[in-house]
Amino acid sequence: MNSEPQSFGEEPDGFSLDILVEILRRRWPWLLLCACLGATVAFYVAAQQGYSYSKTARILLRDNKQKDSGPGAETLALMGLDQQGVNIANESYVVKSTELMSRVVRKLKLNISIWRLQDIRQIDLYDQAPVSVEFPEIDERRAIVLTLTPLDDKRYLLAYEDSNKQQAFYEGNFGVVGSLPFGSVVVRPSASFSQDCFNQDYMVRRVSVRSAAEALLQALTVTRPDDRESSLIELGLVSSNPRKAADILNQLIHEYNLQSIEEKRIASRKAEEFIVDRLGVLGGELGSVDKRIFDFRKNKELLVDLSSTFNANFVQIQELDKEAFEINTQIKQVDSLKDMLASQKSSRRMLPVNLGIDDPSIARQIEQYNEAFLKYQQLGESAGSQNPLVTALVNNMDSMLATLKRSIDNYRNSLSLRLGEISKNKEGMERKMVSNASSEEALIPMLREQKVKEELYIMLLGKREENALSLATTEPSARVLEAAFGSDLPIAPKTQLFVLGGAAGGIGVAFLIFLGVAMLNSKINNRQDLQGLTSIPVVGEFPELSRQETKSGALFIPDGRSMMAECFHILRNNLERLVPGGGNSQGLVLLVTSTMPGEGKTFTSANLAQAFAATGKKT
Repeated sequence: MNSEPQSFGEEPDGFSLDILVEILRRRWPWLLLCACLGATVAFYVAAQQGYSYSKTARILLRDNKQKDSGPGAETLALMGLDQQGVNIANESYVVKSTELMSRVVRKLKLNISIWRLQDIRQIDLYDQAPVSVEFPEIDERRAIVLTLTPLDDKRYLLAYEDSNKQQAFYEGNFGVVGSLPFGSVVVRPSASFSQDCFNQDYMVRRVSVRSAAEALLQALTVTRPDDRESSLIELGLVSSNPRKAADILNQLIHEYNLQSIEEKRIASRKAEEFIVDRLGVLGGELGSVDKRIFDFRKNKELLVDLSSTFNANFVQIQELDKEAFEINTQIKQVDSLKDMLASQKSSRRMLPVNLGIDDPSIARQIEQYNEAFLKYQQLGESAGSQNPLVTALVNNMDSMLATLKRSIDNYRNSLSLRLGEISKNKEGMERKMVSNASSEEALIPMLREQKVKEELYIMLLGKREENALSLATTEPSARVLEAAFGSDLPIAPKTQLFVLGGAAGGIGVAFLIFLGVAMLNSKINNRQDLQGLTSIPVVGEFPELSRQETKSGALFIPDGRSMMAECFHILRNNLERLVPGGGNSQGLVLLVTSTMPGEGKTFTSANLAQAFAATGKKT
């Protein structure tokens, strides 16, 4: 209670911290009880939640620009199949694709899980489950929840909901296909099966592959932990079983590599198909060009190329000129021999042998004539010209000369005919050279086309071998730096945080309730409540009477040193200072009133009069 007069007339506060302090002072047992209750509820909720485990893996994406910088990359670029450098953002989306995760779910059979109740918490057994469950011939999208209880080493019991939402049971044998209303089921014992599993309940949950994949993707994080220039990717996964989380990450990386290899092989196969098609087309076109060039050369009587043809024709012309020169020389030699034979009748002499005439018969006839002439000289000197042997020898020599002249004339005619043929052939060769020169303009485009197609054909043959080598040595896109690792201790639920949060929540809820009750209370319980309703100053306030004081019914306060007596003395002092002229001889009249009887008007008037009387004033 504040008895200082300067407090009179203070502006009332809309909200006072005294309310909060009063709640804490008077309601702290309830707040403590609510804190304990909130902590208990939070602990129960935390105990019901399944454990969560975190695993991490790191991979390094290969840079295709550095890897495929050889001729194989040029081939893909030529065909519009160029694989650009690695894009971390794109690859992150690939890793988090539903299709890729669905492959992992199918491979590890993650759409079927087996749980066991431990205390009040469901535990995901994963590879430690004592049985394995399969659902053949059931729609992949159907969700199924069963309760499986192994009865012994041969039998099991299934509990499920029928179409009427009523619990139904089915007893089957391990390894035998069981028939349920919604499909078939096969239950087999696993390596963890033992007698301890008998009469234990296990929950079997089956969801669609896509639902399981989407749930895993929500728990998967793909980040780049270091510099932006690096191609390092970190994969994180939160799962209900530590080995399950590790297997999922490792299998996800494996499936990602398999997919990348398959994509590269598809690109290589497309490249191979393109190369084979182009080789077929180019082979046909090249054959057509070769045939056109062959026919052109055949019609124009050309060799392999125009320069060779021109050189060959030029050499032939030179050979013809040389042969013509030799024939002319032979003709001159023959003419000289004819002149020499014409003079043999007037003066007989030996004929020259080495005249350069290539006809062997003429040379032989000359040798025979010269032998006869030598015999003639020997006989003529010894026997005389009238000797019959000499006369016969002369007649024989004349016959030889006549025969020799005819042979020389025939030989000269043959030389003249050969010379005419050479001249004719030379003129033909010269005309052919002129014709070949004019044919060059028409042949060059065909040769150019042939060369281009040959180069393309050879290049594609080489690219096909390079592509085959690239297909045989295809590497995965990701290099595993660290396989899935992490603690086998659960990261959630954090029971301490749950308990602290529950305790704080219990206190907060209770405090808000008490505060709401206090704010909604329309009664005036203290001075602050009154100051919030009026600007009239409050001159005093009194504590509530105890039950013992109320029961006694005493009109006056027996103990003058009590808190209640002190409050009346303060009220008297405030009234004397507040009311002008309160201390003069005319006296002071005070009116005490209330809204209803029994609120303490008489008690207040009597004890206030007693307080004034204690100061020596008449009351």
